[in-house]
Order: sequence, then C-alpha cells, then structure tokens
Amino acid sequence: PVNEQRTIATEAARTHIDPNFLAALRKTENGGPGREFGVLSVPAPTYKDQARVAADSVRRSIERFEKKTGRTAIDSTTGIYNPEFIQFFSNRYAPVGATNDPKHLNQYHARNLIRLYTQLADQG
Repeated sequence: PVNEQRTIATEAARTHIDPNFLAALRKTENGGPGREFGVLSVPAPTYKDQARVAADSVRRSIERFEKKTGRTAIDSTTGIYNPEFIQFFSNRYAPVGATNDPKHLNQYHARNLIRLYTQLADQG
C-alpha cells in the first residue's frame, strides 16, 4: 500500500538506510497490526512505530557490524547490503532459539531477508 511505502521511505531516509532493506524486512516479518516489522522488544503499536523502531535497529546494526568487522555493510560491487551484514543483522534481530519463536522460523530469517532484499533491489 502507498501509505506503507511512504512510511518506509520516510523512516529509511531519516536513518540513512536502504528503503529496499526496510521493505524486505517488512515482508520477511509479515506481522499483523502492531507487529508488522516484528518489533516485540519495545512498545510499537502502530505501523509507523514499528517502521521507526525497525529502521533504528537496522542503523544500529550497520554501525555495530562495521565497528566489529572493520568492513562496510554495503557491497562495493552491487551497492547493496552484503550477505554477511544481513546474516549479522538477522542473528540479532531474529535469533535462533528465541523464546518468542515457537515454530523455529528464525532459522530462515537471514535467507528470506537476503532473497526478498535482492529481489527488491533488482527491481529498483
């Protein structure tokens, strides 16, 4: 929907992240109202709140990844986030074995996020 796309673009611009990544995260999580981006750790009852917290999480993960590895999160060849960063992000955002993951879906988070992000980036 247009309003969702607008919110994603706004939050991505605010945090200086790739809007395609935030959109791919939305599709990967696919949560219902108040859980659209899978934000459960802090109160985020609206779509805008969910997008804001998720975008902030992506921004902090980029900073952590780059500090920890000494490498950039963006692949210089493709211009998009590299799979190593996405795996790093997923390990923290949707950890395997989390108590709020009774169906053990987090094990597929990075793979699905990479696939959806690559598809969106290729379209743009």
